[in-house]
Amino acid sequence: MKKFITVSPFQPKENLTKGKYAAVDNSKLLYDGEIQFPILTAINGYVEDGEEINVLCIQADYDNAIENTKEFEVELKELCDKKQIKYTLNIIKIEHNNNLETHLDTFHKLIQNCEDEDEIYACITYGFKPMPMIEVMALNYACKIKKNTKVNCVVYGEKDFSTGEMKVYDVTSLYLLDGVIQRLAQAKVTNPMKQIEMLLDLGK
Repeated sequence: MKKFITVSPFQPKENLTKGKYAAVDNSKLLYDGEIQFPILTAINGYVEDGEEINVLCIQADYDNAIENTKEFEVELKELCDKKQIKYTLNIIKIEHNNNLETHLDTFHKLIQNCEDEDEIYACITYGFKPMPMIEVMALNYACKIKKNTKVNCVVYGEKDFSTGEMKVYDVTSLYLLDGVIQRLAQAKVTNPMKQIEMLLDLGK
């Protein structure tokens, strides 16, 4: 199953800008419509017409987040209706605080939704500052514990408040780099920095 993970933003609804995200480094993220939620660029680019997907939206117990989830549902439905995508939206409810217990609970709820053979896509744009760490840990769990589960794309949306320009970045390589570092450490290679520089095309 293709699964898409996103976080409902904490900003007041009026502070969220609807616009066209310019895709950086990944043409699959090109989206012609005006949206507020970058995960939709991944759904648009990686889901074929008529496919069935599962969307996980992390929502804090906070008025702004609750209202923004409703807006996300509107944009999600609009896209899925257009492409005849069958979708299930699961709201993952969490507390609105930065307590360790809350972050561990978020991680636990995410991995409960990870299954064998999943293809996972995630957005790390919104939420608490530690939220991307939690998402990455959940992605690592899915890939290492579940059977034939893989992460296909991790996106990050950016808005330049000076120019109003909006961009969506494919940061999947940063996620994958962590796995490379772990494998280099396990293999006890003599010059891991050289291997990393070759991978990143650095050190010239």
